[in-house]
Amino acid sequence: LGPAAAGAYLLWAGSRGGLAGLALGTAVALWRTGRRTPLMASAALVGLFLAVPSAPRDALLKTARPASHQRPAIWRSAVSVALDSPLFGEGPGRFSRGSLRHQTPAPSGVADVRFPLRADRPHSELFGALAETGFVGAALLLAALAALLRRVPRSGAGLGREGLLAAAAALGVQAAGDSIFALPALGWLFAWSLGAACAPEAAEGPAPARRLALAGGLALAAAAWGPGWAVATWRRHAPEAALRVAPEDDSLWQGLARERLARGDARGALAALARAAELAPSDVAPRVMAGEVLRSAGAWREARAVAEEALALEPACGQAYLLKAEAELRLGLAEDARRTLAALEGSKAKPLEAMGEHRDRLIQGYDAGRLADLKSSLR
Repeated sequence: LGPAAAGAYLLWAGSRGGLAGLALGTAVALWRTGRRTPLMASAALVGLFLAVPSAPRDALLKTARPASHQRPAIWRSAVSVALDSPLFGEGPGRFSRGSLRHQTPAPSGVADVRFPLRADRPHSELFGALAETGFVGAALLLAALAALLRRVPRSGAGLGREGLLAAAAALGVQAAGDSIFALPALGWLFAWSLGAACAPEAAEGPAPARRLALAGGLALAAAAWGPGWAVATWRRHAPEAALRVAPEDDSLWQGLARERLARGDARGALAALARAAELAPSDVAPRVMAGEVLRSAGAWREARAVAEEALALEPACGQAYLLKAEAELRLGLAEDARRTLAALEGSKAKPLEAMGEHRDRLIQGYDAGRLADLKSSLR
């Protein structure tokens, strides 16, 4: 009844990874306990269900929801991040930074903007290890898992061990297609299940040297929380201090630009925004912000060039249209300004007040009052 209840819940939740994990965990349990006939029959039925188009199959696979099929693009991004530093990767916990260099546009129908979301996690523990620790780290991880699995008794391990092995198999499959170990409890559960299933019957406690190594590993794991805490604490009020901890965080550079603008340092703000744009090549925010700084300084040619760069990156960027049109008006290019405003009205940009708290408001949104003033100036 346990697998049936779990399957019903996962169907209700729409978790494809969870169902795949449950299926493999159940398959491992059936195979190792000698019940291979029902296993083969179940596998044939599942294969037939997945091979024949039907409404239930399409609902389970979410074929009508393009947003549910973006993980392959994220995995390709993870491989690209790994290829940037093949040996040792981007660094533990730094996938989100590396992925900014390799973002891919959202599929048609997912969003009105090209780059609606950032991938904070690789949605695969294996691809995550590859991106963050390189091919060396991923190979060591696979070697460690293989060494553990070699210690699994071939059969007759007892009900408890068989259950632990099935649980580890289920979690391992889901971890291959999602970053479930971002929840520490699931990471510990996987390690404990696999370790307990593979341990000898008369396992002794670790030797003193191993105990010391384990304690050191736990201490390092606890210390790893420190930089994140420091950045979160200093992010708003002391961005320069936060940047000493995380110098490749583009949002910190944007925060530093705001701080410099508040002090009247426009040149310093533009330098910080240039660094933010370099770190996040697909983000229009630092470009639009730089354009507004140039607008305030009356540098209309530069402002127009920055706006064009933003629009080439994100054709639905409302503020970039306004910035470009105003720059063209100030440069005496009234017809160009009219064409730019016509392009704005034909785009997917929307007035800020119409977007509420939508996640894309800072990309698509534009100031309707500023648009009205531009139109009035062009009459």
